[in-house]
Amino acid sequence: MRPLRLELTAFGPYKEKTVLDFKDLKNQNLFLVCGPTGSGKTTIFDAIAYALYDDASGESRSKDTFKSQFASDQDLCEVTFEFELKGEEYKIIRSPKQTGPGKRKGTVKNYESTVAFYNGDTVTTKIKDANEEITTLLSLSYNQFKQIVMLPQGEFKKLLESDSKNKEEIFRDIFRTELILSFQEILKKQASQLKKDAEHAEISLRAAYEYLIDIDDEQLINAMKLQDTESVLDRLDKLATNYSKKEASFLDSLKKNDHHLLILQGQVTEWEKYEILLLENKKLLAVTEDYQRIETELFDYQQGKICLEAKKQWQAAELENNQIQNQFIIEQEEKKKTGTLIQDLTDQFFNIEEEYKKLPQWRKEKEELKKQNEKILQLEQMEEEKLNLEKQKTDTKKTIESIEVQLVELKKNKEKWNAQSLEIRIAQESLWEKNEGKQLIQEQIKNVQNKEKDIQTLESLIEDLHNAIKEMKNSQINYEEKTNLLTEQRKLYNNNLAGILAADLEVDHPCPVCGSYEHPSLAQPILETPSDEQLEEMERSRETASHIYSKNSAVVASLKKQITTFENSLGFTIESLHSEKMKLSKRMDQESEKLQALEKELQSLQEMIVHFDKVQSKITTTAQEERDAELKNKELHTNILHQNNRIEVLESNKKNLLPEISNLDLEVVKKELTEWNNKITHIEKEYPEMRNKITELEKKLAGQISTISSLEKQVETTDQRVEQFHIEYQNKLDQAGFKENFEEELLSNQAAQQKEKDLIEFQDSVKINTQNLNTQKQLIDSYGNDMTLDHLELERRQVQEEKDSIEIQISMIRSLLQTIVKGQTSIKKIYKKMHGVLEKYQRVQRLSEIANGTSKETGRMSFERYVLAIYYEEIVKAANIRLQQMTADRYLLLRTEEKGKGIGAKGLELDVFDHYTGQTRSVKTLSGGESFKASLALALGLSDVMQSQSGGIQIDTLFIDEGFGTLDSESLDHAIQTLAELNARGRIVGVISHVDELKTRIPAHIEVTHTSEGSHARITV
Repeated sequence: MRPLRLELTAFGPYKEKTVLDFKDLKNQNLFLVCGPTGSGKTTIFDAIAYALYDDASGESRSKDTFKSQFASDQDLCEVTFEFELKGEEYKIIRSPKQTGPGKRKGTVKNYESTVAFYNGDTVTTKIKDANEEITTLLSLSYNQFKQIVMLPQGEFKKLLESDSKNKEEIFRDIFRTELILSFQEILKKQASQLKKDAEHAEISLRAAYEYLIDIDDEQLINAMKLQDTESVLDRLDKLATNYSKKEASFLDSLKKNDHHLLILQGQVTEWEKYEILLLENKKLLAVTEDYQRIETELFDYQQGKICLEAKKQWQAAELENNQIQNQFIIEQEEKKKTGTLIQDLTDQFFNIEEEYKKLPQWRKEKEELKKQNEKILQLEQMEEEKLNLEKQKTDTKKTIESIEVQLVELKKNKEKWNAQSLEIRIAQESLWEKNEGKQLIQEQIKNVQNKEKDIQTLESLIEDLHNAIKEMKNSQINYEEKTNLLTEQRKLYNNNLAGILAADLEVDHPCPVCGSYEHPSLAQPILETPSDEQLEEMERSRETASHIYSKNSAVVASLKKQITTFENSLGFTIESLHSEKMKLSKRMDQESEKLQALEKELQSLQEMIVHFDKVQSKITTTAQEERDAELKNKELHTNILHQNNRIEVLESNKKNLLPEISNLDLEVVKKELTEWNNKITHIEKEYPEMRNKITELEKKLAGQISTISSLEKQVETTDQRVEQFHIEYQNKLDQAGFKENFEEELLSNQAAQQKEKDLIEFQDSVKINTQNLNTQKQLIDSYGNDMTLDHLELERRQVQEEKDSIEIQISMIRSLLQTIVKGQTSIKKIYKKMHGVLEKYQRVQRLSEIANGTSKETGRMSFERYVLAIYYEEIVKAANIRLQQMTADRYLLLRTEEKGKGIGAKGLELDVFDHYTGQTRSVKTLSGGESFKASLALALGLSDVMQSQSGGIQIDTLFIDEGFGTLDSESLDHAIQTLAELNARGRIVGVISHVDELKTRIPAHIEVTHTSEGSHARITV
């Protein structure tokens, strides 16, 4: 990925649109981003990271804070980034979530995050899809990008000094080993679950034993106590066989008992039925006379119903006759009223008809009044318009006078604002000159500060040298003392060698010196003589002292070399250090005073320049107001001319209209017009209504005459029917022998229905009882003369008790069998499962321990960390090529081989081998400059390995944010040489730094400046 063009708008400190066209570097692919602290150098890298990955370059910044604080709510934050990859060009436009301009002027609204990724002819606008496409295109995730392309401020040493666990997380994302980690987690979860399954199976087996506790069998109980599952299952099989045989025997006895009990129950039931039938027969005979009386009452009830029906027909005919006669009388009265009403309306209609004939003349007079009314209104409108025009003309003249006063004032203001604008332009030119002077003073102050830092470092080195010389002398004395002691003890040991050999001689064994088997005079050993082990310990102690002395000597030599380097760099020796410090302090005070005075002048000029836009706006506004006032003045003069013309026209029209009006009193004309309207409306409404009423009443009268004729005929017919039904009713009474008040003695309908129902039920019961009694008597006689109900009941109870006893025995046996079968099934299932689970758990647990790095067999290194260590070895190997170059072959990175304490992550820590001392130490002991070089080498090594391992990744760019300030002159040369080699291979290398020396070493710059209104950036070569 090679950057082509970066455009920022309202992003970070960049308020205005800032464009960086990397083509302007003119193939200078090693460039420096320089500028004051806080001006926005890192923001350039942030913008590139945000465009590509929707995030900042470092962890200290958030994408929600990207909008410039110098921008207003009417500005929108946006980043446009164009880059090249494998010969193809791509473009990304992003904007964060922010507040921006609304639809109406002066309003604001909330904007969501947006993206537009231009890939050939396609444009992706969904954030998630665009992020995925860009990551796939670059073949780098956001974390990979931060580790090998853009090395952010504050996170540079993270990869170098992090422990194995942190490196594991970094490399996992880079080398995509999530699958291996997932495999490890699966094994861990499987082992954990299998352990739980085994424990659960053991608990389930004990629970299954508890289920068999009610079985009273000594052999089974002993086997369960011993948890001998095989013996438990074998004993349960035997018990199940025995209990099954007992159950079969009891079931056979129960079957015979049930058959006998069934016979006895049938005989008892038949006897009980016979006795019930006898009792029922006695009850029926007792109520026979009562039901005979009911039968007589029901016959009288039927005769009464016939008479009652005839009476109802007679009464209904008489009621109908009375209703028709009443209707006849009512209709005659209504006919009379209708005739009278018709006569009255006919008289009124005659008068209305006479007025109706005058309507044409009335309408003509009404129209004439209407025309007079309109002419009077027209005359009044003319008069009103004339008055309004006179008033408008007066107001217009006043406005013209006001505008002429305003024009004079605007010309004065215009001259005043132009004068202020000229002053501000002069101040701007002065500001540029003084800013250049300020920059020179700041550079002088910075040079003095750098020299002061170097002097402080030199003083620290001198103090370290004094301490190191003291340590070296002490270690030298210690080494000489241990050497002298070893020499003395060796001499004593050699002098006592004969005594040592004599002490080891044995009878009948040859002397190791002369070979003789006889040892007449043995040498006596000296008591203070050291042993071989003691001499070896002294030798080791002397070697340790020698090593410490050599190491301290190397430190002294190194510190002297560093002090000489600083003396050469500063241009004076340590003897003149104090006087040089005083000179620098005095120079710093002088330059600070100059800077303070200049800043006051700049502040004064800046305050004046701040009002430039306001003054320019005032000039523009005043000119526009002047033009508007002149146009308005011309327009008002034209309006007065038009108003005079209109007044003359109105006067002429008024004179022409007056002769046509007979009466100028508008109220009188309106009153007469209203009266004619009411009169005409009244006649037009009354005439048709009256005529319709007369017609309707004539129709009603004809209908009433027809109705009266029909009612006369109906009265004659109903009289005849009443007479006929009365005769029939008298005949029915005579036939039944009833009197006129027979209804009082009759049964009610409900009582008659109930008695009829009771009679039928009684007759049916007598018939059924007689039949059943005869049948049951024959069945009882077949049991024998000696068999009674009491005898049958006694025998049935004895057989039932025997059955109950057998069923209890069967229930007990079945309960035990059920317990045995259920226990057998459960124990077999759990026992089989437990064996399989335990076997699988042991196998999976060992695999999990090895894969997850908790096994001592693998040195507590996980499978994933083992794979990453292979990659890491390649990264360290590639990093050492550059580190040796940058440190003049002094340092070499090594992967830590020593196993640490505890069970934490191991295998990815780093040490450094120092060729000066011949010792290996932790990378955390490196100085700031040494750490920077090691971190840079490691990042470049990671980049090389990434490209070689992943064919799809093309890393053409490297951005480094700070770190060069910790390097001395020689180290800086080595670092720049390394970056230049990368540049020579086609990589673009961008560096952010405050180091002044880099400005001369790296000719291509992106210069960042900042003011009170925001920052600006430009490319200079």
